[in-house]
Amino acid sequence: MEGVVGLDLSLSRTGMCYIPAHWDGDMGALVCASVETQREDAAYGKKHILSRLETERYLRIAERVVKFVKRSGVKHAARESYAYSPVKDRRGNPVQSASMTSLAELGGVIRSQLLLACAIPVVPVAPNTARKFVTGGLKKGKQKEQVDRFLQAKGLRFNNWDEMDAFVIAYCHYGAVNDVRSRFLPQTELDFG
Repeated sequence: MEGVVGLDLSLSRTGMCYIPAHWDGDMGALVCASVETQREDAAYGKKHILSRLETERYLRIAERVVKFVKRSGVKHAARESYAYSPVKDRRGNPVQSASMTSLAELGGVIRSQLLLACAIPVVPVAPNTARKFVTGGLKKGKQKEQVDRFLQAKGLRFNNWDEMDAFVIAYCHYGAVNDVRSRFLPQTELDFG
């Protein structure tokens, strides 16, 4: 069995969760953290200042993520893949979301820094796939609330939804890396004897 780190990338609060090898389902064995940042007031000025300050912001987040991954000593990391929502301008034409572009830039910085600093590629995991792996399936709407209730019933309480999402991503990848099913779902045993 191998440990895994999961990441829920965000410019405002990036969630991180480390699941150790041979995890027994105990919340106390998980290591979770968040990196909170906000846009500096000076970033609303000239474009070259904005670009420098936002890039520095990405690097601050990446530095904390790299330190977290190094402390965990894992060889496997996963991140929540991007959810592309259509954004339309005033005339109803599709346009690229500035926040989506910033999130993709942050993801690129973190992926490159983890590869350079830790030799770990970061695998994208679709949030719906991860939620289904953990819970077995959810009803439509308010999925974060449903996952939170589900995990709390299993004794897992997170400081915020970003850390919870990082756990869900990590646990899905943990299952793939270690070839195990979710411990939260009924297990089937077949007896051919």
